Amino acid sequence: MSDLLRQALWYTVIGMGITFLSLGALAVGMYVLTALPTGKKKAEEPPTEVAAPQADDRYLAAAAAVSVALAQAQVIRPTARATSNPWSAYVRSYHLAQRSQHMQPRLRSR
Repeated sequence: MSDLLRQALWYTVIGMGITFLSLGALAVGMYVLTALPTGKKKAEEPPTEVAAPQADDRYLAAAAAVSVALAQAQVIRPTARATSNPWSAYVRSYHLAQRSQHMQPRLRSR
């Protein structure tokens, strides 16, 4: 083997070794950081449901009214297809014209 090839192989081995060692150090560091305690205490048991006060009924009614109003507004709002740009309309009409030209010979032969 020539000296130049041997030197290139050593550089490759050293470079790949450093790369894999740094990837391993990164993986170990991530594991250590996720294993450290965060200091937050876990709740012993989830809170139980309590009867909602009557003031919440008004909020629920208001939320229902807002959701109905939004649903009605979406029905009135025009669709995105109706507000397309002129270029899309041109391309659509071009394709329809091409289709009708291809269909005319078939219609005449019947």
